[in-house]
Amino acid sequence: MPTPATSSWHHQIDALRNQMEDLCTGLTDAPVTERLHALHLLRTTFFTIHDDALTEAVTAARDTGWGLRRIGTAIGLSHEQVRKMTLPRSADSPKTPDPHTP
Repeated sequence: MPTPATSSWHHQIDALRNQMEDLCTGLTDAPVTERLHALHLLRTTFFTIHDDALTEAVTAARDTGWGLRRIGTAIGLSHEQVRKMTLPRSADSPKTPDPHTP
């Protein structure tokens, strides 16, 4: 649902996408080893940031009374994937469960 801040975050996402596209385009002439390493670093960094923020947002939604199916619909995941994201973590588990794992 749009909010007064929607325009701001939408522009920020567009700017990030443009920066990522520029970065990827700039890597086309890099040596293949450097290019692959840079793309791997970009992917892992992005997914870590994204998955941590998504887990925090899902937890906040649950804390305010949102149901698993409502959250799942909002983020494009099944209610079971959402449930797994909100499970308590043990000390030896990764900080962010992979929401893309069925």
